[in-house]
Amino acid sequence: DRSTWGKCFPAFAFISLGVMAWVWIAAGVVVVILVLVANFVLRVLPTVRHSKSFTNTHEGDFLDPTSQKPAKDGEVLGNTGSVDLTVVVPAYNEQDRIGAMLEETIDFLEARRKSTPAFTYEIVVVNDGSKDKTKEKVLEYSAKHGFEKLRLLNLKVNCGKGAAINKGMRFSRGKVILFADADGATKFSDCTALENELKRISKNDLGCVVGSRYVKEADAERTALRRFVSFVFHLPVIMVCGSEIKDTQCGFKMFTRKAAQLIFPSQHVDRWAFDVEVLFLCKYFSIPATEVPVTWNEVGGSKMTLAGVVGMIRDILLIRLLYILGVWTTKAKRN
Repeated sequence: DRSTWGKCFPAFAFISLGVMAWVWIAAGVVVVILVLVANFVLRVLPTVRHSKSFTNTHEGDFLDPTSQKPAKDGEVLGNTGSVDLTVVVPAYNEQDRIGAMLEETIDFLEARRKSTPAFTYEIVVVNDGSKDKTKEKVLEYSAKHGFEKLRLLNLKVNCGKGAAINKGMRFSRGKVILFADADGATKFSDCTALENELKRISKNDLGCVVGSRYVKEADAERTALRRFVSFVFHLPVIMVCGSEIKDTQCGFKMFTRKAAQLIFPSQHVDRWAFDVEVLFLCKYFSIPATEVPVTWNEVGGSKMTLAGVVGMIRDILLIRLLYILGVWTTKAKRN
């Protein structure tokens, strides 16, 4: 009882024995969780390295739309940008959705080019080992609009969304680089708002702007389930990465070339949680980052699974830990 507890531990006499029992149970649960996490990390650490898709320059090839044979082209991210804008589009089994997205994107960019003749662009679609007709669909558009404007980077095996975007970034020639999801959920014309904000916040040619479904002015139609999952997912993001960005997962992000040169050679996560690492690296390199509202509509055919959600949470929890322990390092030093 409280009197017996108080005699043994006078400093805690105000706490009942029942309350302390629950405290000890909770402490025991925490210890068990820490042991399980430590065991998992110890098993993961020896094998965690840069994905082969990031380091092997022969992992993917640009395909000529006429011959469908590899077109020689090396990684160019380290060079000075030669076009105004690159749009990187990761695609895995997107034969039914990517056509509409490319039509909207090309129509917008061509209209901009006509109004501003000096404007130049390229679209780099990264076919992430698709098993359907995604490759053939993109090659049709490439043949129609020209290889210099629409290029297909064909990965031989599925490497993950993060790996696909990383690979596309490494082959990008843009002074500004945007990656956009192949489902076309985000209205592409919103890239103008991102570009204007990027110019405003950039310092020393460094900047990142995220399209957001969560800020007040956003026009986003989402199911209750997606809203709930997003809320639950954002909690570990705040705790582990300290990101001030509300919508880390929107597939519509824009970078200055100099920012991309710092971030993507250092990226390790190759699947769904890569966005969080990208924003973590923005903070690490002191790259200004903000978000702007976008128009977003949920499109059927999502590739996300329950296993993918669990994997995302696991990766998020590991990101900061692996950097702190020195298992993961950055290619560049921060200022």
